[in-house]
Amino acid sequence: MSGFVIQRTGMRPITLAPFGILLFAGAMWLLSASTSGSGSPDLTLALLLRGFGLGLLFVALTLVTLQGLAANALPFGIGLFNFGKQVGGLTGTALLQTYIDHQNVHNRTILASHLVNGDPAVDQRLKATANALANSVDSTAATKAALPLLQRALEKQVATISFDEAFSSSCCSRSLRPVSFCLIVAKQLLGRQAAPQN
Repeated sequence: MSGFVIQRTGMRPITLAPFGILLFAGAMWLLSASTSGSGSPDLTLALLLRGFGLGLLFVALTLVTLQGLAANALPFGIGLFNFGKQVGGLTGTALLQTYIDHQNVHNRTILASHLVNGDPAVDQRLKATANALANSVDSTAATKAALPLLQRALEKQVATISFDEAFSSSCCSRSLRPVSFCLIVAKQLLGRQAAPQN
């Protein structure tokens, strides 16, 4: 769609990049409010905004990077652009996963510190879970099964909080700037290199 808009209006491709960044940041902000109970209706708008924003951004970056390159420099430009996308994507994914792993440990430590033996709220939750399970199994097995269910609920909450924090940090970060800067510099260098040969 962005290619169609650029072709019809004649606007410079780089003018669409800020809109793509804003849509992506808005989507990350919406995703940062998700809970462990969020479902398809809660996430659809955010995922559509993210896809549309990244579409605007990457089409604009592709056109800015490759437009105006001489025919003999075009294969090198395409290769360098794809290399930059792959390295940027892999690096971003690795950094985000490392961040989520660290947040998981941090959030698990904080949440688990509130689950202590003898705490009335914890005991009440374990008893309620055991009573709910007692309908289908004997009371001894239900009491033993209550603790793993509470641990599973804790892990689910830890993951939800960690991902919310990751989405929030993605919304606020300006991690796309270095990638786009490198691509534009590479285009300029390839353009200068190809110019004397013409």
